[in-house]
Amino acid sequence: MRQTPEPFMPQHRQAIRLTIAYFLGCANRLTRVLGHDLDTSVVYAAMAWENVREFTLPALGETEFQAVTRLQSRTPVNVLRLSQLIGMPYETTRRHVGRLTASGLAVRQGMGLVAPSLAAPQASRIAADTWAATLGLLSDLGELGFRNPRPKAISTFQVERRVARLSIRYFLDGLTTIRTALDVDMLSALMFLAINRHNFQSELVGGEPIDILPDERRQPISAYLLARQLGLPYETTRRHVGKLAKAGLCVRNDSGVIIPAAVVMRPELAEASREAWRVTREFLESLAEVGVAIADPAEDEVQAGAA
Repeated sequence: MRQTPEPFMPQHRQAIRLTIAYFLGCANRLTRVLGHDLDTSVVYAAMAWENVREFTLPALGETEFQAVTRLQSRTPVNVLRLSQLIGMPYETTRRHVGRLTASGLAVRQGMGLVAPSLAAPQASRIAADTWAATLGLLSDLGELGFRNPRPKAISTFQVERRVARLSIRYFLDGLTTIRTALDVDMLSALMFLAINRHNFQSELVGGEPIDILPDERRQPISAYLLARQLGLPYETTRRHVGKLAKAGLCVRNDSGVIIPAAVVMRPELAEASREAWRVTREFLESLAEVGVAIADPAEDEVQAGAA
C-alpha cells in the first residue's frame, strides 16, 4: 500500500532552516580544517564519502577490531564520478583534484583516487566538531517535536567517526537537492542557502511558527559579509550573487541581498523543501543505525523524576 506523504507544516520549514545552518557548518569545518577554498573542499568531501560509503554503517555482530579495520577500508573513485556527484564540470573537478593531490589530501590508487586518513589532530577535530553540531541539531529538532527511529539494538564502535562520515553524505545530498532545484552550480547553491539563512533573523511572528517570512522582515546581507561567512574571495562572491540575481533568485537593495518570499514559494523550491526533509529523514535513520537518536523531552523528564 502506498503511504500518504507526510504533510509539510511550518514546523518542517523551521526544521529545514536548522538543517541549512548544519549544512553551512559542515562546509565551514571542511574549509577550516583542510585549508582549501570551498569548492576544493567540497570535491574532497565527495571523494572521501565515495571512498567509504560501503564501510560506514556497522555490521551485525561486529567486534571493535572488525569495526576499526572496516573503517580503514577505501574504494577508489575516479574524477568523472566526482564530477557527476557534485555537478561540477569535469575539467574543473580535475583541477581541484590536482590541488588536493599536491597537498597530500588525495592519492592515486589503481584507476581512481583515495582520500587518505587525515592526521590525528585534524580527524579528531572534525569528528568532535561534527558530533557536537549533530547533537545540537538533534536537540533542536526534538524541541520542534520531531523524532527519528529508535537506535538499533546492536553494539556500535567508533560512533563519532561514523557520524562525521554520515554528516558528509547528508551535506552532499542536501547540496544536490538545492543545486538541482535552482539549476545552478555548487557555489551559487551554497550562497543561496547562506543568504536565506541570514535573511531569517526572526523565526516567530505572534508567537507562532511562521511558514514564509515576508520580505520586509528579511535581514539583507552584503556581498562582503557573505564572502567572509563562506570563506570566499569577494569578487567570487559578487560574481555568484550576480548569477543568482540574473536568474531571479535573489534581489539586491541598498542594504544587501535577500531571497524574496516569492522565490521561496515557487513550486520547484517548495518541492526542494520537501526533498530536503526527505533527505533529513534519511540522515536521522542512518544515525539510528549507529545508535544515535533525538532525545524525547518527555522521557528525559520521566527519567529525571525516577532518579
